Amino acid sequence: MDRIPGVGDWLFNTYEFRRWNQGDDGTANPVLFCYGGPGVGKTYLRYERRLPLKIPSVNCNNNSSLVIDGLFNQVKAGNIAVACVYCDFYAPNEQSATGLLGALLKQVVSALEPIPDELKKGFEDSKGGVGGRRPLLPEVLEMLVKSSSRLRRLFICVDALDEFPAKHRPDL
Repeated sequence: MDRIPGVGDWLFNTYEFRRWNQGDDGTANPVLFCYGGPGVGKTYLRYERRLPLKIPSVNCNNNSSLVIDGLFNQVKAGNIAVACVYCDFYAPNEQSATGLLGALLKQVVSALEPIPDELKKGFEDSKGGVGGRRPLLPEVLEMLVKSSSRLRRLFICVDALDEFPAKHRPDL
């Protein structure tokens, strides 16, 4: 289902959104939390492009929301990144704090030109011995902080955080 043009644009004009989005002077609230009961229209502001294959829910490339689309339109200003993930109640075994933050890290690092050597080294160091391994949560967090500090601005959007498995929320 595609989003109908203009639906939800009112959100961009609210004081809360503008303060969060445009607060270059440091007065912005670092978190914009959109909440509401079931059926009030939060998900309606999101759409999925029709694809022949199911894409994992932590992939931002094939799912998009009104807010994320609007933020991506701002990224052209340079040294600003948008990283997003979508949690999925029906895929609890596919979601972990390391996976969610790793998906965000991948998007943040892809916005850096060039990728700093210290981040490349951090990833290589995490691979360890024969066969390697994925970075652990502390390593992902360290790389996320380092990569974020190289940007003028970073927007991190997590959709449906309430659908993220409760057992992994303390780690997140």
